[in-house]
Amino acid sequence: MSHDRSTVEAVVNHYFDGLYEGNADKLGAIFHPTADLRWVEKGELQVLTVPTGSIASASGPPPRPKASRARISS
Repeated sequence: MSHDRSTVEAVVNHYFDGLYEGNADKLGAIFHPTADLRWVEKGELQVLTVPTGSIASASGPPPRPKASRARISS
């Protein structure tokens, strides 16, 4: 595995850990201060700014088991 790929995988795993744990510090460490998330839902563009403080107060799913770690397939 190349160094670049392992670095990307580490960041992606850090993102998912922070998301599943509702940990704003973990998420804040990987996002640029002006980052936003964009996706299309029911044909309309959705935009979510990333004020990670709101993540810490949100109740989400429990942390995922280590065995279920997502992986990058390509």
